[in-house]
Amino acid sequence: MATVDNKAAFIPKDAIATSPSTSKVESDSALSSRDSSLLPCPGVPLPANFDKLPILSREQISSRICRGELLILHSPLVYRVPHNWLKLHPGGDHALLHYVGRDAGCEIEAYHTGRTVKERMGRWVVGKVEVDESETGEGWRDMTPPIQLGMWPIPVPKITVSEPSSSEDELMESSSEEDEKRSSSRSTKTKTSTPAPHLTPDLVDPPLAKTDYSSLPLTPAYQAHLRRSHRRLHARIHSLGLDTTPSLISGYGPSLAIYATLLSLSIYTYIRAQTSFDYIIAAVCLGAFWHQITFVAHDTGHSELTGSWWADRLWGVAIADFMGGLSIGWWCDNHNVHHRKPDSDLHCPTMSTD
Repeated sequence: MATVDNKAAFIPKDAIATSPSTSKVESDSALSSRDSSLLPCPGVPLPANFDKLPILSREQISSRICRGELLILHSPLVYRVPHNWLKLHPGGDHALLHYVGRDAGCEIEAYHTGRTVKERMGRWVVGKVEVDESETGEGWRDMTPPIQLGMWPIPVPKITVSEPSSSEDELMESSSEEDEKRSSSRSTKTKTSTPAPHLTPDLVDPPLAKTDYSSLPLTPAYQAHLRRSHRRLHARIHSLGLDTTPSLISGYGPSLAIYATLLSLSIYTYIRAQTSFDYIIAAVCLGAFWHQITFVAHDTGHSELTGSWWADRLWGVAIADFMGGLSIGWWCDNHNVHHRKPDSDLHCPTMSTD
């Protein structure tokens, strides 16, 4: 895996030519001499021990997933996410479970800073994969996450059911006195359902031929093309400085002032109300406040109000939980997955029950 020039690693040529903040990106890339075109997060190098990392085959990865390991790819790297991180992940556990065995490079780069990828996720690297990342290559062919198969957690727990020894018909025909006698002497037996399904590598990585993949509606080659296009777009957005949270004055300041005015008008009108029309005005102002503040709760869930996860989560709790009666934590766990795979009947929580 040869490295390339730092700037070319993550900035398309047109962005370098037109961007007013190219020097900012150059300073980011100068953080390391091992920035790679394979890891285009600004300032993110390949691990220091990259050359010594074991090369994992598809068979090895699928087998380890069947043993319960959370292996997520950021091609060419393979992360093993700790199980205890599932409930701590700011994007929710579904955002991780739906990417087991799949290339999450675009999502990792779009939703995480280079520092997070380098310092936190770098500790989870357990190996690397060799894939064709050229302009005509297929990249990594995604596997099927166990949660998509309905086989999470691993091992799949057995389901037991209890049923009475007497049939329903006999109980219905007996009198109430007979029911009491039978209920005292009736024994209950426990019946175990069919053995729990066993997750196998063939389920995680179906043994399909290349011709089988070419017949799919979304071929691996086209998915790889979409990943490359997404990375070029992400690089340009970063080079233009559009992923930087604006200041309060140029950002949410004016909007928050409007929302505060609507709330104040609603309270003032309600307190001073004398007629039915006054109550209507108070209700309209309160409804407008609730309607507009919902957008703020949405953006706090995306950490776009202040740029700090903790600060935005506290704002989200105050707005969504205490003003709107909605759990911002529940909303984030589902909504973040929705943005990663919008309207996908296999991965999007708004369209599936996983």
